[in-house]
Amino acid sequence: LVLLSAALSTQLTSMRETIKVVRELDTNCKIMVGGTAFHDAPDLWRQLGADAFAASPSIAVLTASKLIG
Repeated sequence: LVLLSAALSTQLTSMRETIKVVRELDTNCKIMVGGTAFHDAPDLWRQLGADAFAASPSIAVLTASKLIG
């Protein structure tokens, strides 16, 4: 499981590239994103290629449990 966070929308291009590299290295790896850059665009994580989004640390823990079983 890889967790990525972006506070600013200017960081999203780098995040997209990071997700792409992780996918190339390990196709089975799950990727979850979060941070304030996603608050105004709740479906943006899908466009970036992530497997999940978490709006808070507590939600991230629950979501991670579901992703990795």
